[in-house]
Amino acid sequence: MRGIAALMVIARHTSLFGTSAAESHSYLAVDLFFMLSGFVIAHAYENHLITGALTPMRRRSMHARVFEQLRLDADNMLDRMAYHARHAHDSQAVLSIAPQAAAKAARLGAHREASAHLRVALDHAAGAGDEQRAVLLEQWAYECALTNVIDDAVL
Repeated sequence: MRGIAALMVIARHTSLFGTSAAESHSYLAVDLFFMLSGFVIAHAYENHLITGALTPMRRRSMHARVFEQLRLDADNMLDRMAYHARHAHDSQAVLSIAPQAAAKAARLGAHREASAHLRVALDHAAGAGDEQRAVLLEQWAYECALTNVIDDAVL
């Protein structure tokens, strides 16, 4: 698909195929080409992050970049956003996103995942207020109890 979009861009700039109805809308191919390229690049970087082929500082930077890109589709990507925020060492983002990801997981009945998201939020809650930490602890304990992980739920 990217190749077809690239050919349409070339045709637009060189009149390679003459004037046609497709050429009159070929400007849309530029947007399509860049959109698909962005997806391919983001996917390639994500694979590098997962395989550990980057230095720790570069990995952290890449997680931050992927996190920023995922903010564009926050409703569907909360779990991935929480993952990348955590590995970008962005505690403020983790405290914002991880509880939302946990709530979504809990609504879907994925209580182990909800518990894991809340545990990550608690790990990043050192600078949070007492009230926020108390809410996170209560939610985490509840999710632990639902998944029969009582030892973790009792501090």
